[in-house]
Amino acid sequence: MKITNEILDHWDAIAGLGCCIDERPAEVAHCHGGSISDQLDPQYRPGMAQKQNHWLVIPLCREHHRGNKGLDTCKGGVRGWEEEYGSQIEWLEEVSNRLGYCLFKRAGAAGYTYQFMDPPVGAAEPEPPATDALEGADAL
Repeated sequence: MKITNEILDHWDAIAGLGCCIDERPAEVAHCHGGSISDQLDPQYRPGMAQKQNHWLVIPLCREHHRGNKGLDTCKGGVRGWEEEYGSQIEWLEEVSNRLGYCLFKRAGAAGYTYQFMDPPVGAAEPEPPATDALEGADAL
């Protein structure tokens, strides 16, 4: 999946929310493993060093992303992180609600459903571009 201007704008919006855990300045963290592996179709659950879907990201500060309490570095790995801080699926739902658009639809994972709250007044749910789904997903 190419990194487009639309993706970069999305990442800016994600980082602007502040860390999901402690509201400190955030960076974009790609979701993978744990609840992602349990609840999404195979093409949306790549492992480490594999193609990630650039829409399925959450805002985490450096410590909760790459530090000692990080998504990949926490004791127990991703599942240990989720036990401590909550599932990535739930955080993606929260971020979707805060941004006013569904990250799962943008990622092309429209088959995954949850109780999406009403978008903020004036915010429209845009149609996802045709390029949202992972390219070469069959190779995963």
